[in-house]
Amino acid sequence: MPRLHSDSSNPPTRPLAWLDAATEGVLALMIIFSPWAFGTTQPWAIACMNTGGYLLGGLLIGKWFLRRPSATPAPSLLHSAWTKTLFTLTLAVLAYILVAALNAEFIYLPAEWRQEPRPHVKWLPHSLDRDATWAVFWNWLALANVFWAVGDWLMGDRTPEGILRTRRLRRMIGLLAANAALVALEGIIQRHSGTAKLLWFMPTRDNPSASAQFGPYAYRSNAAQFFNLIWPAALAVWWLGHTRAKAGAQAHQWLLPCVMLLMAGSLVSLSRGGVAVTILQLAACGFLLVTSGSFSRGARGGLALGLAATLGAAAFFGWEQLAPRLEMKDPLSGRSETYELAARMTDDYPWFGTGPGAFRSVFQFYRNSPDDYWPGQLHNDWLEYLITFGRVGGGLLLAAFFMVLVRAFRPGGVRVPWTFAALFGTALGGCLLHARFDFPLQIYSIQFVFVILCAGLFSLSAAGKK
Repeated sequence: MPRLHSDSSNPPTRPLAWLDAATEGVLALMIIFSPWAFGTTQPWAIACMNTGGYLLGGLLIGKWFLRRPSATPAPSLLHSAWTKTLFTLTLAVLAYILVAALNAEFIYLPAEWRQEPRPHVKWLPHSLDRDATWAVFWNWLALANVFWAVGDWLMGDRTPEGILRTRRLRRMIGLLAANAALVALEGIIQRHSGTAKLLWFMPTRDNPSASAQFGPYAYRSNAAQFFNLIWPAALAVWWLGHTRAKAGAQAHQWLLPCVMLLMAGSLVSLSRGGVAVTILQLAACGFLLVTSGSFSRGARGGLALGLAATLGAAAFFGWEQLAPRLEMKDPLSGRSETYELAARMTDDYPWFGTGPGAFRSVFQFYRNSPDDYWPGQLHNDWLEYLITFGRVGGGLLLAAFFMVLVRAFRPGGVRVPWTFAALFGTALGGCLLHARFDFPLQIYSIQFVFVILCAGLFSLSAAGKK
């Protein structure tokens, strides 16, 4: 395990411990709050989550300030060329959005369905919907604070000798899994109760039928995306506990029922994409676990039996309604025409895009008729991000994600087996695959989980055998 030097000039540990405890407390509240607040899709819920993100940023600045007098600071994500590069990319993405908002080409007036032009510099990023881009800036500023605060908190998990460990990471993933499992259980019960109200009390204008919703999410696919983003990471923590447990130790076993409940929730949600991604992730995770060489035959058989039981139960409760959806001749449900119109937007705004967040307001001007479908989201996050961020902004986002992936396989982080990091990658990869046909990365609660899993992956250093 990597060791970190210390000397007598280090700042007092008690204030840092208080700030770390506050960081964990705020993070825990955000984890619990985000899915139950209807997926954090409403302005009041987004404002609450942003406030939490800014609090985490303030706590991080406080920790940096306390470490400043030290000649050899406590572990931080900013002490290598890789992480300094990612920090620079983070600032570049935020600056890109900020410039697009300040240099907006239009102010969109929704009550009049028109754009009001304003002076702007064409060779700089500029938005076609100033207010929407400002909203993205404040959201992403909060999420950037979350990423760096969580990463710093995870890297502060060490023994008195300076050895990095995984206790905080395991607590974070455990809370994610337990909370999401409760969401899945509530969603399954709510679905079979037949109510068309979210959490039994909130009617919704979008997707008003019970079969289109799931739990607190007004769109069933968003719930499936949320579950599929969490259960492979929870499986990673369970596997790590299984491989490192002393004789008779069973403290990690409670995670496996959570994994199974999350998988069942995704399958019962009736989301076709959710079912497909669940099965693909299950195949990938099964391959990683079988080839890890850390399981006895009994453990492999028990895990396989448990997962098979999960699939069987999900099929029993949801197959009757899911089967007709899987037999549809057009799996994209008419989205192909929308994609064709959206592709014209990339041709018209190739480099700087229409401005982050500006897809919805701009798309109306590309419809062939006022009666045509006007989506709030494109159901293809890859294409929507290309439309709104352009090639320049999109390139910055891809570069930042590449740095997260590469950093996990470099020395200097929390030492874990290769399989553990690969299971984390499976969680993120499943979300990105679903983003090709839907919009998980437009939903704040899913963005939030994606960001903290990236922070977790970024804090790791995969080494040793699979």
